[in-house]
Amino acid sequence: MPYPWERPTMDGFLQEAANRFSSIFNLSTQEITSAIQSACAFFGMPYPQFVLDLTNEGGQTMFCNYDKTSYQDDVICYNLRQLHSLGATNQVALSLIMTHECAHRYFQQSTFHGANNGAWEEELTCDYFMGVRAAIQNLDIRSVALGLARTGGAKSHPDGDLRYNAILYGMQTVEKYQTTGVPLTMDNFVEGAKHLLGILKPTIFVRRQRYM
Repeated sequence: MPYPWERPTMDGFLQEAANRFSSIFNLSTQEITSAIQSACAFFGMPYPQFVLDLTNEGGQTMFCNYDKTSYQDDVICYNLRQLHSLGATNQVALSLIMTHECAHRYFQQSTFHGANNGAWEEELTCDYFMGVRAAIQNLDIRSVALGLARTGGAKSHPDGDLRYNAILYGMQTVEKYQTTGVPLTMDNFVEGAKHLLGILKPTIFVRRQRYM
């Protein structure tokens, strides 16, 4: 038993609390960091300038920034409770969700055409790239895909079944490219995403009316 004057430092207390909290979700701070790092590496981009844990604050898992021409002010926020509800219960699943957020980073200078500044189109493109990465690196995306399939739509996010289909299309695109000898490059996968949005355009138009 420690002497009364051997109280833990504030840093030590906070780290201990963080470790206890992380254990609830079976993810250590290092595993969370590695999950984000590997998602960034897939797109060849640096680790974000800021990573915010908003679990206690009830915040959203999301990407935001101020300067669309730079990665240097990028912010990735995550909420472990929200991620668990989507099936991200391990490091691989978390990294796939972070792949979605990093896709937002990758396309931050791009313009998506559609209502609400192409919000649905961008979300589906980011989901598509989750499927692409899962297929290339042989990552188990089943729990995340099913979790997203159960989500409802909104003005900013498409219906869950569309998101599931975007992930599936990304995986199928990798298989198609491998079979036909198309190089597995980001440029080619971007073209695949454009093809997906072309296929879904009529469905997006009809579905989105519910939330406008």
